[in-house]
Amino acid sequence: MIAAMSGSAVGASHVAFADEATEVREAKKRFGEGLDRARAADFEAARLKFLQAYAIIKSPDILWNLALAEEKTKRDVDAIRHFRIYLHDSRIKEDDRVSAQKHIATLATTTGHLEISASMGASITVDVTYAAGTAPLGDPVDVEPGKHHVTARGTDGTYEQDVNVEAGKTVRVAFVASGSAGTPTAPVSSSAQPPTAPATSASATGAAPTSTAAGVADPPPDSGTTTGGTFWTTRNVVVIALGVGAVAAAGVGVGFFLGASSQDDKVTSLKAANPNCAGSTSSGCGDLAAAADARASDRNVGTAFVIGGGLLGVGAVATFLLWPKSAPKAGGAMIVPMVTPGAAGLRFVGNF
Repeated sequence: MIAAMSGSAVGASHVAFADEATEVREAKKRFGEGLDRARAADFEAARLKFLQAYAIIKSPDILWNLALAEEKTKRDVDAIRHFRIYLHDSRIKEDDRVSAQKHIATLATTTGHLEISASMGASITVDVTYAAGTAPLGDPVDVEPGKHHVTARGTDGTYEQDVNVEAGKTVRVAFVASGSAGTPTAPVSSSAQPPTAPATSASATGAAPTSTAAGVADPPPDSGTTTGGTFWTTRNVVVIALGVGAVAAAGVGVGFFLGASSQDDKVTSLKAANPNCAGSTSSGCGDLAAAADARASDRNVGTAFVIGGGLLGVGAVATFLLWPKSAPKAGGAMIVPMVTPGAAGLRFVGNF
């Protein structure tokens, strides 16, 4: 790295030092001192010398050495920013451009990146003090991993947003005005894996982030049409109704079984009092027949209610588990619960 730094600078005889004004001579001196410190591996001292020289002369050779010194002193954000500026200089050679791109790729893994978009000409500031430029920005804004405050000031208003970014990842922040001039919509931000693959999400200043695509908010996954609040969805109302119906039907069935049990005692007593009722029309035998019929009727009705309650219970469970998350797509199908006065179960519906 030392050889690359000193070689690139020493071999660059075309540095524009033609103007021998006092400040230029001073810059030339600081640049030479920086090279000496770099050769001695004192990269922090070299960085300061190159920074002073570049403040006077915007030479790509000084900038290259400055970026290298910053990289050596672990000032990764400053280094990657200066390498990006270096890439845009039309005076550099293609080999130097390729070398700069390699340094940027390495530094991109240790820094965070903000892809900021706003209305044309808006002034972009990061963390109050860093002026990133005016929209549209050509490059992502490189920052230290962590939380940052982004501001966009344009003719359509001022927008601000706090974002978090991890090392090696990109956050997209989009400040977009709606159809009516001066009325802002939600700023957009989200994390993406590589710097070259931005993702999308949205968050208004002071509001919770909302996932978006092209600035249009996606609806949250549907767990049933709401009828008020977050619990009372259509699915939950149907499940509760079916569950209550199941319990009620089972209770009625049990009541009829208890009635049948009572009739059973009566039948037993009447049989003992009227042992020979075959073909008899006596009042005692008539009472026995009526009691037997009532017992059979109670048992049948009780059985029907218990079975109905069981079906309603199954319907409640099926509704809870199989309620569709969203409407079926065209040409698709889905299973939905079905409850009618005479039956309960599942139905397969869709477009074919």
